[in-house]
Amino acid sequence: MNANGIHQPSTTSPEWDTDMVNDIACPTCHSQDWVQSIPALRATGVSTVDGTGYCAGIGISSSGPVPVLGTTFTEQTRRTALATALAFEPGQMPTARPLLLGSVLVIPSLVLGAATLTNVISHPGIDQPTLLWKTVSLMVGLAVTFVLAIPTFLAFSTFRRRVRHNARVSRGRGAAFAVWRAGFYCHRCGVCYWPDPPSPHLPARYPFSVDDFRRMVWTTGGYAAL
Repeated sequence: MNANGIHQPSTTSPEWDTDMVNDIACPTCHSQDWVQSIPALRATGVSTVDGTGYCAGIGISSSGPVPVLGTTFTEQTRRTALATALAFEPGQMPTARPLLLGSVLVIPSLVLGAATLTNVISHPGIDQPTLLWKTVSLMVGLAVTFVLAIPTFLAFSTFRRRVRHNARVSRGRGAAFAVWRAGFYCHRCGVCYWPDPPSPHLPARYPFSVDDFRRMVWTTGGYAAL
């Protein structure tokens, strides 16, 4: 095995090489010179790039506006298309933003709802409001409150959906990872397979496309439908 995790034929131990061919050889081309484990492929397909940027702006000092120059340091994680396609989980979804947005948007709805009830009960400026006036005031206030509550409902619905998504991924991550780490990929044929699958429902030495391999792994984790 070289530094990238790709198995290459041995020139010093023919017996060991024959055993390796029988163990991890590609089921399509029956060779192992371009076979790589899925975890090694994933690791070599992810890189971190550091960079430096410059920014300019206007600042306010005691003597007035002054130009401001600054330096920013950036860090980017890059993944190859193959490494991305062979992820063993769909990843966690952020939940802080929809929760914060829903919490902020709920305030106008509550304020307007309280103002509507106060207006109907105390009816300022009107000594003896009629039943029609109370009904119309209440209906208009509730209608506006309902309209304002729609974005709040959508934000909290998004938050709830993402929490359930993350919980489902967390529950199945262990089982999916155990299956994923046992897989191999042939760079010559472009197929994935399990020489010795860790689960009885997975076929041994059957060539899968990258998409089908990922689907099998995610199915094991219980989140293929996400």
